Amino acid sequence: MQLLSDNALVISAVRSDKEEIGVLEADLLKAFFEAAQIRVVDLVEVNVIEGRQRSRPVPRQQLGQYVKFVEIRGLPNKKAWKVGNEVWFNPANPAVQSVYQTLTKNEIHYETVRAAKAFTSILSSRFDEALEIIAESFRVDEI
Repeated sequence: MQLLSDNALVISAVRSDKEEIGVLEADLLKAFFEAAQIRVVDLVEVNVIEGRQRSRPVPRQQLGQYVKFVEIRGLPNKKAWKVGNEVWFNPANPAVQSVYQTLTKNEIHYETVRAAKAFTSILSSRFDEALEIIAESFRVDEI
């Protein structure tokens, strides 16, 4: 991952706490490092990798402008994540790689594109959009 190659330490911390006392792990870590005069960059607030990673070519007119395929080989178990208004899909993950390979073929069947769009909508947390796509597959034209 780019941050690791920049000799940065990346720490994952809890952002929501369901306990009555609202002390967040992320806030404690941030305060600790700042008190020790260690520079902290909150990746939720600042996008330090945008523009550093190139998206693979993808048929955007079929999947939407928010979809990008950006391979992060160091995270093969991670399928997707939000980056700003976009959702990045990781072709290092075998399931995502399979979808990407299908989408980049010369001849793509309409149903395949619809299934891929449902897949990307679900992983993008666009559940209403995914439900519409799936429901459309079951609709029968009335005569």
